Amino acid sequence: PEKRKQLLNFFIPGLTAVILTGITEPIEFTFIFISPILWLLNSIFAGISFLIPALLDVTIGNVQGGIIDWLVFGVLQGLETKWYIYLVVGPIFFGVYYFSFKYIIEKFNILTLGKNEQDFENEELDTKDDSSSSISETGQYIVEGLGGVDNINDIDNCISRLRVEVLDADLIDEKLINKTKPNGIIRPDKNIIHIVYGGAVTQMRNHVDDYMYNSKKGED
Repeated sequence: PEKRKQLLNFFIPGLTAVILTGITEPIEFTFIFISPILWLLNSIFAGISFLIPALLDVTIGNVQGGIIDWLVFGVLQGLETKWYIYLVVGPIFFGVYYFSFKYIIEKFNILTLGKNEQDFENEELDTKDDSSSSISETGQYIVEGLGGVDNINDIDNCISRLRVEVLDADLIDEKLINKTKPNGIIRPDKNIIHIVYGGAVTQMRNHVDDYMYNSKKGED
């Protein structure tokens, strides 16, 4: 409950994208990497959600499936598209998703966003202490844990994790990285490392970029 405000602030942009365009990745990325059970359940429900309208001959065009498509390619095209079926099927799927996910999350204590003690911790720290020393220290732990600036070949981030390609995997020091309290470290390939930060990933990316920029500037 104490993290509900931060959680809502995190989810609102993603929910907006889902509702308007039907792009669901911003929501799915918050749980598919931490819970195979939820990932599998979501895959099944998503498949059924396409199957049922197809069986009922719903013919709304376009491929995104957001409210814009529902209005433009469904409602405005007349009753023959059977757009009204979504008004019945939609709430049913909402209930199925909500109660199924709630049961599994509580049953297996799955640390979805907001349940982990470290979630939004860096955000709270920054609001209390935005000194350059705390920022550079966080960036330093990550960069040095990745083997230093010169060992980082490419760095990117998605909605929940830093995705880094290094030149020499042997130089990675996970103990240093763990000082920044990530939700997890994943090594999908020898020279690829994913550092999961959940909702704090954007801030952690900023710390890394700032530290790398200042390091290169100092060398010049």
